[in-house]
Amino acid sequence: MSEISGRRGVSRAYFRLDRPGDRSPTISASECSGGAARFARVYERRRRRTLGVLAVCLVCLVPWTVLLALTLPTQHQVHQWRVTWVGFDALLVAAMASTAFFGWRQNRAVLACALTTAILLICDAWFDVSLAFGTPDIWMSGVLAVFAELPLAAFLIHRVHSLSLSASRTQPSASRVRRGPPPGIGTPT
Repeated sequence: MSEISGRRGVSRAYFRLDRPGDRSPTISASECSGGAARFARVYERRRRRTLGVLAVCLVCLVPWTVLLALTLPTQHQVHQWRVTWVGFDALLVAAMASTAFFGWRQNRAVLACALTTAILLICDAWFDVSLAFGTPDIWMSGVLAVFAELPLAAFLIHRVHSLSLSASRTQPSASRVRRGPPPGIGTPT
């Protein structure tokens, strides 16, 4: 096994997107040289902490959701209805605009922006339909959800997935970094 040197090599090895069937182990600090070993240790510690925080949040969210389902009233008078919806739609506009901007600039931030936009579209469809249920507005909310918001969200998620796959094919994987050049490429004689 060859040593992985530099932060760029470590981050490429860590942040590569696995191809189906590629289950190579993550790199260890012993495979790295110098500052890259420290970077690998710090990254691994941060990854474990993040997973721990997410696990705690998940464990707490399940009983909280059950509690809300059992205790929330079916109706509630809201005082800032207009501010809430205009604010949410402004956030959705900002997410769409940033997706368009970063897509136009061909910047990799487009992935996060597109995924954020898709999630906001799904939330918008959910709230529109669930809050209009039992009113005459349900039909318009349903049509917008089925024919506009959810298809656009699915399109954006598909594009993020496609772009992620194409990015993983263009970046060297950790297995190629460890083993050297791909087969068929030799040193000049």
